Amino acid sequence: MAKSRARNMRADFEEAFGRSLTDDQWRVIVERGYLGDVEAGAETVPQVVQRIRAESRDLLRVLTTPTHSSMDRQRPAGNVIGARIDALSAVYTAWASREPTVIDFRRRHLDDASAQPQLIAGRDVRDWIFARHDREAVLAFPERDTTLLSFIHRDREQRLTVVSDGPLGELAALAHELAERYRWAPSGASLFVLTGRVCEVFVYEGSVAVRAGRISATTRVTMTLDPYLTPAQVAGIYSRLRDRLAPDGPPRSPGLRRYLLAGHVGPHVDIARELVAERTGPGRRPRPDETGLATVVIPTNGHTWQTLRTSWNERYGTRTDDAGRSLAYSSASNFTTHAQEAVLHLLLPPWQWSR
Repeated sequence: MAKSRARNMRADFEEAFGRSLTDDQWRVIVERGYLGDVEAGAETVPQVVQRIRAESRDLLRVLTTPTHSSMDRQRPAGNVIGARIDALSAVYTAWASREPTVIDFRRRHLDDASAQPQLIAGRDVRDWIFARHDREAVLAFPERDTTLLSFIHRDREQRLTVVSDGPLGELAALAHELAERYRWAPSGASLFVLTGRVCEVFVYEGSVAVRAGRISATTRVTMTLDPYLTPAQVAGIYSRLRDRLAPDGPPRSPGLRRYLLAGHVGPHVDIARELVAERTGPGRRPRPDETGLATVVIPTNGHTWQTLRTSWNERYGTRTDDAGRSLAYSSASNFTTHAQEAVLHLLLPPWQWSR
């Protein structure tokens, strides 16, 4: 296989799947040997992905959950916080330059014959990495442990699968160690080791894991914050992250009644995709998509909408909501419609990541 093809293997799989792959997802593909036929030229990447979809439900579940993961590290606005970041970055870069592990790596891999190794120019980093990547025979995955190396090329973060026991694997481990210690991005830490460029300290990290399908309600925003950030700055960070999750605005809370309905009905129903034209039964007909299919809520394990309404009225019929309205349902159609809407709102929130 051509070397350029090997370099872009992960990108080819991401394109074929139509989404970014997390490190764990890529590791599963590698460990299960799906690259072998591509390496041998027997199958193309799209053909292998089609085979994964057809043959491996367990792997497909791994590959579709989560559907997207992203890290946000923008510098907060303001001269004071900017000056603090610059000061920390200058100090920590100087400290890291004196660490024995950094000195040793540079001495062994940047210039073996010099006591003062020559650092690499930023424009040459990609060529330096790929020259070693080609020599490491990185496609021998079953025989050698691999890891991911992150680096920066032309101001964009790049990722490359490398063997763990080679120089690039050593660089990846060193960059990860420095990133953890000084709150750097691993890609920036790799660039620092090779070029000496000042690496910026991040005063926050905001990660987003968007999940789809039946577990989309487990989508999460995670924030790691410098205590010097003000409450207003933290609120601004979170607001920006959530705006990217819901470009049209977050879904409105349906209120107490609907959450009680979802909790009462949810354990006794399933969610499925059905042809609306063939659908019968109580409740408002769902709106189909362009394929004629719609997401529907179906009672299971002997339950029906009638038995669920009866048990609801027995449990909640004498209670009222926050507005003083009775929670009892006399109409079977209204109960079915409201219960379906409540389950779908709870379990299938419309989160999407806007780049």
